[in-house]
Amino acid sequence: MIGIVSLQDDVKTWAEPLIADIEREEPDMEYRLATAKPGEGSYAASINELGRWWYKYTDDKWFIPMNADVSLHGPIQAYLDRMPVNKLYGMTINTRGDLQWIDGWIYVISREVWEQVGQFDENFKIACFEDADYSWRANETGYPLAKVNFPFHHHQASPRMRVKNFWKIRKENQAYLVEKYGLGEEWSYR
Repeated sequence: MIGIVSLQDDVKTWAEPLIADIEREEPDMEYRLATAKPGEGSYAASINELGRWWYKYTDDKWFIPMNADVSLHGPIQAYLDRMPVNKLYGMTINTRGDLQWIDGWIYVISREVWEQVGQFDENFKIACFEDADYSWRANETGYPLAKVNFPFHHHQASPRMRVKNFWKIRKENQAYLVEKYGLGEEWSYR
């Protein structure tokens, strides 16, 4: 199942074209949309909402949460059918020092990973560093990261950056990550 996370104001601009892509390229694939008001909730909470629905109401082996500022240019089911379920996948892997994590614009999470790693940490506000946290928790639980090359394109519009106090909240999220993992206050990313 594909889970699309969109800010309320961006549904028409980003989510609706992505939904049209999914319906064209993967007409049999289930998808759902979670929207949030800018400044309320978090990306992690939206992923969890979609993930709980996927886990409870579908038999799909894979949950693919993603930002709405994405387009799909081909089918993906054939890729999914060949992928081992014992990894956490994404199209971009970030690196800072010896730490790596899936860039949260798209994840590919199996039922096995979801069951063992759990849900996303909703203490991360908006959309910053919940991806690093989930990736590191997956690694700690024995699930390595793996890169996939699906026919998705990330437009990198970053609608969340328009949210009031985005940079302040991002800094708070980074401080929370640093404290949670004992990284040392000098640790930073971008």
